[in-house]
Amino acid sequence: MGPTREEEEEEEEEEEEEEEEEEEEEEEEGEEEEEEEEEEEEEEEEEEEEEEEEEEEEEEEEEEEEEEEEEEEEEEEEEEEEEEEEEEEEEEEEEEEEEEEEEEAGNMLFF
Repeated sequence: MGPTREEEEEEEEEEEEEEEEEEEEEEEEGEEEEEEEEEEEEEEEEEEEEEEEEEEEEEEEEEEEEEEEEEEEEEEEEEEEEEEEEEEEEEEEEEEEEEEEEEEAGNMLFF
């Protein structure tokens, strides 16, 4: 004799349960893969943000350096101008002294 109706039903139930379990496992695997992909995307975004921040910091540093260089150049120019003014003043004083000496020498001739 072949399998009884009860045995057939039990077999069918077991097969259905196995199929359900497989489907659930596949769903879980799919969900896990999605989660992993999301995590990877988040990590990539974070890395990009960090890179952008680093670039901004570098740009700021470069700007600061340029400003410092400009300030130094301005200071040097001011110093040069001051030196030139001092030299001009000295020359004027020397000329005045020479004129005074010449006047004194001229006055001496009259006496």
